[in-house]
Amino acid sequence: MDLITKAVALENDRIKNAGSVNVKSLSDNDLKEFGDFVNTFESARSFYTSLLIQSTRLAEIEARTADKDKFKQQADDAKKSFLELAAIDKSVKQEIEDRRKAKEEESNTNTQK
Repeated sequence: MDLITKAVALENDRIKNAGSVNVKSLSDNDLKEFGDFVNTFESARSFYTSLLIQSTRLAEIEARTADKDKFKQQADDAKKSFLELAAIDKSVKQEIEDRRKAKEEESNTNTQK
């Protein structure tokens, strides 16, 4: 758990403020780079959330109520954080797909002329 905690701690202001980025205004290259960046930390947050959930279960099995409650709260907070990045990642992927379709339609229109 120590390594994933360190990985999550590497998040900088760019990832913390990712929700304020207007993906439609980014160039294709910037959009891809931003998507890769977000996806990396989305994966780290997802893994961290999973570990906290498993820690909650283990504490429950071992009848460590205080630890269980602490891990449960941390897991809930981590899940919320993960889902926020997942939504951003989804919007980036959707924008990439929308642009791909628009280019494809434009190409088809140009070849029909």
